[in-house]
Amino acid sequence: MEYNVVFENDSSWRGGYGIRSWNSYLSQQDFADSQINRAGQKIIALGVTEEEARDLCCLTPEICRLIGAVEEAYTFNSDPNSTQLELQLYKARFAIMKDRQRIVELGLGSKKYDAMKYIKFFTKLLDDQGLNVKTATMIALLANVVNIYGQVNL
Repeated sequence: MEYNVVFENDSSWRGGYGIRSWNSYLSQQDFADSQINRAGQKIIALGVTEEEARDLCCLTPEICRLIGAVEEAYTFNSDPNSTQLELQLYKARFAIMKDRQRIVELGLGSKKYDAMKYIKFFTKLLDDQGLNVKTATMIALLANVVNIYGQVNL
């Protein structure tokens, strides 16, 4: 039997802040033994089913997915070309569409999150970094946020 754990990136992930993920472990002990490499991630749920893990991950704030996509494009390349950036944003938009579909199908809409804490963090992060191509892209994404839940126009 698998032991599923849901994580959320903390602010040390900078542009990846707020993104949720889950891992399956062979057992609770296997999970405990592997925690030395999980710095920067807080635990959202322990020992949940695969379905519960997916439900929790689909509630990742949408703005976090988009800002994380830009961060990902710049992680291994300080000057990614537009194709690399577009690919990461496409993947984020696809994940958002799948999240929205799951939220509607399962009636998870009542489990909204307060995205304002993420938006405030990203705004401060961008102020601290100064204007460059990366931050300009992130600013454009933040401008696209349509409500306090961090939902975006796709």
